[in-house]
Amino acid sequence: METIGFFSVDGISKSSGNLTFSRRYLDQNRATYIYHSVDGKEKKFDTIKGKKMSSKIYKLREKLQLSQHLGCAPQDYPLYSVPVTNSSSLYHLVTHEVLPKTVADTSRKNTAFFLYNGGGLRYDIFKGPFTESNVYQISPFEDKFYCIYDVSLSTARKILPILNHEGELKKRSVWPHVQFKAMMNSTDHNLTPGYVTTDDYGIGGDDTPHSAIPFYDSPAYVGSDLPTNVDDSTLIDIVYLDFFDSQLRGILKNLTGTSWTANTTYSPYTNFMSNKKQPKLKTPYAHLRDAAVANREKPFNSIRLVFALLGIITAIIFYQKPDIINTLTSKPTITSCQKYALMVDAGSTGSRIHVYRFHQCNRHDPVQLEEEELFAQTQPGLSAFANEPQKAAESLDGLMQDALKLVPSRLQKTTPIAVKATAGLRLLGEAKSEAILEAVRVHLATYPFRVMDVSMMDGKDEGVYAWITVNFLLGHFAGSSQHSAAVLDLGGGSTQIVFEPDRLPDGSLPSLPETDSKYILHFDGKDYLLYQNSYLGYGLMEARKRMHQQVMAIQPEGNMHACLPRGLLWEYSKEVSQPVLFNGTGSFTDCVNVADMMLNKDKECELAPCSFDGIYQPPISDSFKHGPIYIFSYFHDRTQPLGLPATFRLPELEALTESVCSGAFLDNVTDVALKEEILDRPEWCLDLSFIYRLLSYGYEIPHDRFLTVAKKIDNVETGWCLGAAIAILGELEHTQ
Repeated sequence: METIGFFSVDGISKSSGNLTFSRRYLDQNRATYIYHSVDGKEKKFDTIKGKKMSSKIYKLREKLQLSQHLGCAPQDYPLYSVPVTNSSSLYHLVTHEVLPKTVADTSRKNTAFFLYNGGGLRYDIFKGPFTESNVYQISPFEDKFYCIYDVSLSTARKILPILNHEGELKKRSVWPHVQFKAMMNSTDHNLTPGYVTTDDYGIGGDDTPHSAIPFYDSPAYVGSDLPTNVDDSTLIDIVYLDFFDSQLRGILKNLTGTSWTANTTYSPYTNFMSNKKQPKLKTPYAHLRDAAVANREKPFNSIRLVFALLGIITAIIFYQKPDIINTLTSKPTITSCQKYALMVDAGSTGSRIHVYRFHQCNRHDPVQLEEEELFAQTQPGLSAFANEPQKAAESLDGLMQDALKLVPSRLQKTTPIAVKATAGLRLLGEAKSEAILEAVRVHLATYPFRVMDVSMMDGKDEGVYAWITVNFLLGHFAGSSQHSAAVLDLGGGSTQIVFEPDRLPDGSLPSLPETDSKYILHFDGKDYLLYQNSYLGYGLMEARKRMHQQVMAIQPEGNMHACLPRGLLWEYSKEVSQPVLFNGTGSFTDCVNVADMMLNKDKECELAPCSFDGIYQPPISDSFKHGPIYIFSYFHDRTQPLGLPATFRLPELEALTESVCSGAFLDNVTDVALKEEILDRPEWCLDLSFIYRLLSYGYEIPHDRFLTVAKKIDNVETGWCLGAAIAILGELEHTQ
């Protein structure tokens, strides 16, 4: 440590009122404090309260075995005083030595690419004894590690630059270090070799020459080395923290155009010398599961990155004992107020399970979400087993096993589960889809959970459940006086809108015609009048097809395409008998016109007013004047990578769209990965034009209204799954 500096004031009690200000620098040590606080009288310095507190801390440290020596570090491993690529850097140590020895899947042949967020490391490792306390000082978090298999080397190379460009800096693990680095940079000009702190006390202070503190900037995310001199198609396994799972999979989806499945990977916990061959061992989850059998009041679901397993530190021994496992990984004791709900989203490309933990002491209390404990997915989806219903049902086994590990055994029989299949399964036809659903019902009955529903999900339910999710996370159901939020979802095949129309001036509910768009929601003891509609065929993927078809219909003999980059020759082969070679013109105005025609605003409106495609919708400008508007799914995925603010007005989206269509946006992009992403995907202009006109022309959202893009709220997905989970939890209460 350096010196501490402070100002002192003398003369306050004197009648003259003459005050004397002094500046003093002091070395930070016990002798200094004794000398200046109690005139060097050591017996006065240690108070009775202080001694008692020290004794309690010492006993607690002994009880928790925090002083236990786990090994010995042969050298310092700093965070900032050496470059991150230096072998002495703690970042380098973690990504190149610790992770390969603790979380690598040794059964895999692919090279592993280890990624870690810099904010997860908080303190240097110093040469000498390494204790349990050091584990908490260096990284106080409990983490799970995920692995994504078989990513091409060319794609893997792009991930780290994109992560550091996007850098979720406002997240708790990264932001404090960014602030610290900014502070260090702003004062760096004073830290030159041989600088001196001078005060007003001469030798009574501290005028000792000091050396500048070496400081090297570090990125928000760090990674291990990727192989060189090999083909770009070489397959890589990416191992990373669950902390940035959704961000990483989103990047991969943008880079490759496909969704990726994350697998959980574990590390061995045992006694071993790091310079000796390790025996085959149980995973941490196996250890914890065995402990849970003996003590069912303490479930476990996470692992700690243990820095006692420092790969290049020879002669480090990590002693793993049951009570330490409990200390590091146990959760609070389960109470009768704790409840779980499982929701399976059976989509066309894969099945995903959400495991939610709630707090509700009795059926009349409001439901509180404690945590989304698990989000896991598997591929392919149920529809891939069109003629094999039993295999479709068994494809969910991996997800169910994950849920069994998380939900305490004594709560499993009262934990509801539902499987909601989307339109992908419906495309198989009624007979095949129902056969699969029945097989799933029968198969789920072999698990201890309470099966509440296995069915195709109606489009309007999807929208309403999403409305519940967003407003639940915003606290609207917890007594907030603010207006509920409207939600707009843009999927691949359809788009949904749900909002609660404003009450009339006298406080009464407005009148909505008795159509499918009217929805009375009974939730938490109250009734909500909602407008909702699902527009099948107006999701982003369907919109792309229809806009390309619209271009071909406008000019049957031509091939000029306003929604593609100027000068691009692009072959289109979907939904056509023969491939069509489009020549892009990059015209924002003309592309918007194509989107307008596709929205079918001229269709007869049998029940006015209508939004688009002849569908009744009360105008947002009149019936929803003040509430917030939340948009997600493809609304998020197609705007946020390009830098559109999370809260924006439509003119901002219009300007971005025009810039992308004209090519001006690309000309100003300096990020290599983002530029490659735009060049690799020629439909950015088309997508943005459709999204802009869907919001402004289709839904008729006023240009002065703010819209909020939200993939997550409080780290929980904004889709329909949470709302549906809350609903089945309520249904279970009424059946008991």
